[in-house]
Amino acid sequence: LGSFREVALRRRRGDSEDEAQSDAQNWVQCDVCHTWSHWVCSLYNHHAHIAPAQRAAAEEGPGDQDQDDLPFHCARCCARRGVSRPVPLSSVADLPHTEMSRSMERAVATALAEAGVEAAPVAVRETSANRERSASKAAMVERRWSSGQSYPTEFPYTSRCIIGVQRQAAADVMVFVMYVQEYGSDCPAPNTNRIYISYLDSVRFLESSPEGQRTRVYHALMVEYMRLCRLRGFTHVHVWVEPPKNQQEYIFNCRPAQDRKAMKRDVLHGWYVRMLDLGKAKGVVSRFGGMHEEFAGITSASQIPMFNGDQWEVTVPDLAKQQQQ
Repeated sequence: LGSFREVALRRRRGDSEDEAQSDAQNWVQCDVCHTWSHWVCSLYNHHAHIAPAQRAAAEEGPGDQDQDDLPFHCARCCARRGVSRPVPLSSVADLPHTEMSRSMERAVATALAEAGVEAAPVAVRETSANRERSASKAAMVERRWSSGQSYPTEFPYTSRCIIGVQRQAAADVMVFVMYVQEYGSDCPAPNTNRIYISYLDSVRFLESSPEGQRTRVYHALMVEYMRLCRLRGFTHVHVWVEPPKNQQEYIFNCRPAQDRKAMKRDVLHGWYVRMLDLGKAKGVVSRFGGMHEEFAGITSASQIPMFNGDQWEVTVPDLAKQQQQ
């Protein structure tokens, strides 16, 4: 053994040079039990662990590179040996509330309590609210419409992201996320006072007793969101009911194999219908239906609202262009 010398093991990085793309392959070693685990699986925050001098060097220039990183303690050692994490886990509680998130959070708690369901609270947060503009397709703007009116060149809207998070085993687990586009009174027709639910996704990690309460929670979230939007003057909510194809993901990535089975369209449609029926029972939803019923009486394709990234934003301009040709 005299020919061997001790070498300290450092953080092992993946093969990719792009850190943003290699996080899933990076590994970290626990300083207590010396086992290795993935960054993501162990909730390891690399930026928070690297030494202050290294962080300063990366942001400002050369510095003292001899300082060690902060130690890392895996979840198993924290639970079994009573050690603490040198860098505490971030918590959804650190994110600020809005009136919308508070109201949606209360709606979920009420829905679970009324059903006699026991579960850790589901925290709701609005993680982004950005003003955006959706540029109209050239085929729509350049076309001479029979009404004689010009088509708007753009549609301003607010893009929001709303998440649902449950505390489990000292870690926050995101179980629900929804992206919406809100086209308010300042937006020209036909998008005026309309909302588009552009993405909605969830995972099977909600814990409750009895089990199987995901639909109850998610329906409560969506109905309360629509109630709040109605109070703000919005008149219509649109959603594209099309499940992801096999092996596709909308928001949550790398699901377990059993959760990646393609959902049938009629199953998803039925899920939304039950949510809208709940909205009607609560006086939030006046009526609902499909595109055929809603726009059966229009006289021009320019009367169909189109939203950023929506299927109709592609289909209608293509049809208008083909007619001109």
